Amino acid sequence: MTPAPSELSAAIAAGLLSIAVVFSACEDGSSPTATHTGTAIPTHAPTTVSATATGTPTPPPTEPATATETPTPVETPRHVDEVRAALAAINAAIMANDTQTLLTHFTDAGVYATFGYPRGRVLQLFPDGLGLAPFGEPTRIEAPRKKGRVWIDLRPGDSVATESLLTFVNLEGDWKVDDRVFVPEILGDTVPVKIELSEFAFTFNQSETAAGDFAFELNNSGNQVHQLAVLRVPAGQDLTSLLSKRKREELEEVGTLSPIHPGERAQMRFRGRLPTGRYALVCFLPNTDPKLAEVGAPHSSLGMVGEFTLK
Repeated sequence: MTPAPSELSAAIAAGLLSIAVVFSACEDGSSPTATHTGTAIPTHAPTTVSATATGTPTPPPTEPATATETPTPVETPRHVDEVRAALAAINAAIMANDTQTLLTHFTDAGVYATFGYPRGRVLQLFPDGLGLAPFGEPTRIEAPRKKGRVWIDLRPGDSVATESLLTFVNLEGDWKVDDRVFVPEILGDTVPVKIELSEFAFTFNQSETAAGDFAFELNNSGNQVHQLAVLRVPAGQDLTSLLSKRKREELEEVGTLSPIHPGERAQMRFRGRLPTGRYALVCFLPNTDPKLAEVGAPHSSLGMVGEFTLK
């Protein structure tokens, strides 16, 4: 059974927690070089652009040449305004719950990297819209002449502080999202707890969460797109029963990281120590391999559920 659009919508919306946008522009209007930082494994090879200067050599000066310093990159408000406009257009489509228009602001690679599925599959899964929360206002912008960065904290009140990096490319003056990777950021004395995601399980050492101040280091070693949804389980409740559609609202969402592509690594950091209690790790994304199970069956129904308790 294919999961309801609201289930995957909530997963994707929760997964886009804090966005850093990187973009580059060429002065002659040609397509720019898309760049990204961090150790996450990209889902496609980056585009590279090179140029060679040509023309008639300049004759030597008649007077001794004077040394000059390399000019400092100049801020270009035009590029900042263009990316702001692109983000505003994305937000308008999100607010209108218009999936068709929203996806026009993403390249095919950007759709897959951001939402976890090809363009046609996203439209099939979400015919009534994605139900996403709009992007927040940028908290910081750096825009030298040829590339810049925009930081956006979408959900500053959440318990999870994981960041993602979106790369924009300029296609004939039209800025589109072309890539999304996770930016690792485990700080201070936080204890890393390694979790392996596969079909269909979370493999980790529960005892490592006992420290309280920890962060998850995720590695998708499987062949399908996965996610990590961390949910707080009410005391005395049966988790299997709560994971049914009728009772899922009784689970308190702590944070979600989605999508995590095959071979991709990511990190989930919490803004503070989680309260004591029982927690579940769940993947709600649908199965896509008919050899393993019914296509569309949620990974959670196939066993992709884990637990840990904080005392």
